[in-house]
Amino acid sequence: MDNYYDRIMDLKVTESTPLADWICHMLRKSELVHSNGNGSNNVLTELLVDKFQNVKDLHLAVCDSMTHLLSIHCQNDIPFSKLERLEVTRFCSLQYLFYLSLAAGSSSNSTVACPDNEEEDQIIKFPNLYYIKLQFLECFTHFCSDTVEGIEFPQLQNTCLYELPQFQKFWPPDNNSINDSNPLFDEKVSCPNLEELCISRADSLTALFSHQLPTSFFNKFKELEVWKCEKLRNLMSPSVARGVLNLRILKIGASPSMEQVITEEEQRGEEMTNDPLFPLLEELVLYELPKLGHFFQMKHALEFPFLREVGIRNCPEMKTFIHLGSVRTPSLKSLVVEKPIIGVVEVKDGLNTVIQNIFNSKVCLVPLYN
Repeated sequence: MDNYYDRIMDLKVTESTPLADWICHMLRKSELVHSNGNGSNNVLTELLVDKFQNVKDLHLAVCDSMTHLLSIHCQNDIPFSKLERLEVTRFCSLQYLFYLSLAAGSSSNSTVACPDNEEEDQIIKFPNLYYIKLQFLECFTHFCSDTVEGIEFPQLQNTCLYELPQFQKFWPPDNNSINDSNPLFDEKVSCPNLEELCISRADSLTALFSHQLPTSFFNKFKELEVWKCEKLRNLMSPSVARGVLNLRILKIGASPSMEQVITEEEQRGEEMTNDPLFPLLEELVLYELPKLGHFFQMKHALEFPFLREVGIRNCPEMKTFIHLGSVRTPSLKSLVVEKPIIGVVEVKDGLNTVIQNIFNSKVCLVPLYN
């Protein structure tokens, strides 16, 4: 990765260490900047002089003195115009990436675009960001400190959110409350090219996806992993799932409140269509989900033509894969279901029947092949 950039700065700075003039000069021209230590505040301040105009890769680590990375204002001129990768690790006091200061007299360091200076059109945009990784941020709650009209990641492909126990969503809800109606992804978040999303230990997340998202919202999604999210009761609605046409890998684990992966539609009377769910899915893992009753609650016939590997471990309440429907998995090569009592069941029927037979027989299915 380092060979990709012409100018690189790798700094370890303390709170009391001033940046020499020659360092400042090189820093402002650098494309890749790695800063480690409490002096990262000085590094960001210096980069703001030129509005991060050359930075493509920004990696910040191990700082306990900052509650936010930047204070931003409402202006058409947006920094981070070239930023492609952002990593923030072990910022112990960090609550937000951006603290919004939308008073009159905008500074030149804004990341908020307000066409015609209308505050109601505040949109944060990262035009070239394709990778973001936030991890071990114990106080982090939101990307922004206040409500905006939207956040756009037109090139974002990979998002990793690890060990963010207080993280709720991209910005605070209007009523500042936490409930199931405040999903992380809603119609105000735009990431049309997102391919991989991994979330681990986001204990304050109550919902990942709004039930009202358009079916094309995640049409490039390939891999989704959700671990240790103790308040999540389901993953997505059927209407959202129908738009996830390119998903290859789905892994969910250690989420004690998860009751079903695909929930029922919110709108009563809406009929479930025969559109395929995850038609390209190849690998499915369900791990330590003590309340999981079914993958899918509604009556529906499903087929996963490319599903080859299924692992179900420590899901004691899962009696069938689909509550009232059937499942065809013509390409299934490996199915592992762990239970306390070990035994073997011969696979002759579909995945739904196999799982039901396993639980009825009180045995454990170990690796098997069709």
